Amino acid sequence: MYNTYSAERIKDVYIRQSKTSWRAIETIVECGIHDGDDYIIEGHQVHPELMNSLVKKHGKKNIQPIVLTRFDINDIVEGGLKHKAKDDWFVQKTEEKSTLYLIAEMLVEYSQYYSLEAKKYKIKTFNLDKSFLQKLNKVFIYLKK
Repeated sequence: MYNTYSAERIKDVYIRQSKTSWRAIETIVECGIHDGDDYIIEGHQVHPELMNSLVKKHGKKNIQPIVLTRFDINDIVEGGLKHKAKDDWFVQKTEEKSTLYLIAEMLVEYSQYYSLEAKKYKIKTFNLDKSFLQKLNKVFIYLKK
């Protein structure tokens, strides 16, 4: 797929596909709030428009939306190869390093798009390029406030 279609085309298809899961995500959120559970729901399906809708419906006390971005293609690939987790979708997609760069390009496309959408809905954005784990720790600190 990554060798056939552009990063922008793949991103656009994933965004359209993501909207089909919004009702399921809304149900998970509603059940979690009702049961008093805390969840981190992540993935390309959790679009800033959906986050905004959930905040409007359930309030900031219950929903803490954030967007995580990556813009450095080399950092994405090298970090993915360095910290391989057996269930990491990024490195599971291929054994060809050149394809990892195409996947990273698509992730950058997503980051650019989600950054603009997050700004539109006033959602906090964190860039995780360089020092990924340290920056991720800052995200956790922010969410615990």
